Amino acid sequence: MKQQMQEAEELYRSLVEDTLVGVYIAYVDEPGFVYVNPRLGDIFGYSQEELVKMTASDLVIEEERDIVRTHQERRINGDRSNIHYQFRGLCKNGNRIDVEVLQKTSTYKQKPAVIGIVQDITERKQAEELVRKSELLSVIGQMAAGVAHEIRNPLTSLKGFVQLLRAHSGGKDEYYRIMLSELDRIEFIISEFLVLAKPQVVFQRKREMQPLLEQIVMIADTHAIMHNVQILTSYADNLPAIVCEENQLKQVFLNLLKNAVEAMPNGGVVTVSASVEDGMMLIAFTDQGCGIAEEQLLKLGEPFFTTKPNGTGLGLMVSYKIIANHGGTISVCSKEETGTTFEIRLPVR
Repeated sequence: MKQQMQEAEELYRSLVEDTLVGVYIAYVDEPGFVYVNPRLGDIFGYSQEELVKMTASDLVIEEERDIVRTHQERRINGDRSNIHYQFRGLCKNGNRIDVEVLQKTSTYKQKPAVIGIVQDITERKQAEELVRKSELLSVIGQMAAGVAHEIRNPLTSLKGFVQLLRAHSGGKDEYYRIMLSELDRIEFIISEFLVLAKPQVVFQRKREMQPLLEQIVMIADTHAIMHNVQILTSYADNLPAIVCEENQLKQVFLNLLKNAVEAMPNGGVVTVSASVEDGMMLIAFTDQGCGIAEEQLLKLGEPFFTTKPNGTGLGLMVSYKIIANHGGTISVCSKEETGTTFEIRLPVR
């Protein structure tokens, strides 16, 4: 019997204590947890002792606490079915994570209780979003090829006739200026579409990042001064060269730096930094602007989604495609009224 008890205890530890998912037990009619395993503490950054003094709502961001309360009410009202749902979790250090919960009603010490399994699915959600954006880029590229070529020919004719009329007509010059300005904008959008659509001839060579970034900062400096913005730089020592297409990376860097400057209409500081982290070149553009709302962050890089009044959303989409073609990633961290940081990671090889 003693041997059987030892075996049962070892089985319990392997199934619950040492499992890779969070496990908890909570009474249906009482707030808080009765038991949590170490993994649940690891997910949220708390110890087991801290968690058993908390409630489930304490681990959920404020905007989504109604999700947990709704399922708790279902249990109190006698629903004994399995419940599967997701929410945004709030860690001890303030980080937000994507969490998936599967729970069922059982009995613990002769009282109705909920047994739940919790998984951190943040990386899975990020991978799904990356796949979705890649598929979107593919579809947009195919569509852009046809649309851009169909529009460009009649657009060229229209632009030529407007210029001709402007030269030989006694009409208001302001009208022609507006028409030509709008035609130029349409032409710019078509050019951005073609970057997505047509195969690019790319000649990648080893390039030093610091001189390349210094060139971009010098180009953007005049634009920054006009917006009362100061550009500061911070480069780690002995940055390695990376294999890249120089002009394409310049396009991405200039786009992100210009966005950072324009995010601060009242002036401020933009910081450009470069370092090596985990075998990747990390290049960051940080502003002190108004920040980006969380629901908007998920849409960045999609066609025609922009936070700027006169933007098209295509510049950032092209930037994502260029960095992806270099085997890298772009990530965004933003807090409203504080600022935004765009981080580019490129492989060092």
